[in-house]
Amino acid sequence: MLRGPEARHLASVLRKRAGDEIRLFDKQGNLYRAQITRISEKILTVRLLEVRREPLPALDLTLYQALIAKSKFEDVLEKGTELGIQSFVPLVTGRTQIRLKPERLDAQLSRWNRIALAALKQSGRTHAARVLAPMSFPDALRKINGEPALIGWEKEKSLDFHAAWRSLPEARRTKIHLVIGPEGGFTEEEASLALRAGAVPFTFGSGILRSETAALAASSLILFGDQASP
Repeated sequence: MLRGPEARHLASVLRKRAGDEIRLFDKQGNLYRAQITRISEKILTVRLLEVRREPLPALDLTLYQALIAKSKFEDVLEKGTELGIQSFVPLVTGRTQIRLKPERLDAQLSRWNRIALAALKQSGRTHAARVLAPMSFPDALRKINGEPALIGWEKEKSLDFHAAWRSLPEARRTKIHLVIGPEGGFTEEEASLALRAGAVPFTFGSGILRSETAALAASSLILFGDQASP
């Protein structure tokens, strides 16, 4: 049984009717094929036809995205969820110009997670993406805690993305942390901290990408590129 916004969306937006088949998921990897038996804008009842457990993704990617302009950050959440990013960590760095008011944090987190959930439903994925509370750069490094991490840094001269990926131990390429800075990039101190913590820097070459472009390009390469297979 579904109530509230989900029932209203199916009835009024998708124009579903009794007898139609739909797919439901619980954000825990379970996929349900069901037939609608009764529907209104307030309540929907179904008959379960099939339950299938979807396996966890082979690669668990967490994106540490520096806070950028609202629409651009939300684009990263939406498109990143569609790509298969498992977790998002809003990152506060020395050059972050966007600052969240503490009294608005809970509402903002709710909005970000709603965006990720809508993208999850649109993409047909079954494991929910999480948007965590914003972290400072040092706190993010502590969360990474020595696990495989890549950091985009425009001053890196020797390692392109592919070389940086190949430098990660093959046996540890199942859980990856990707760290992307704001439009002004990371400070020298931040980059030094990340390298000392074991993060591998990479560059996309001589061109400078916008923060949201770098995040989605690197995520796509990790999740779908040839290097996604050890």
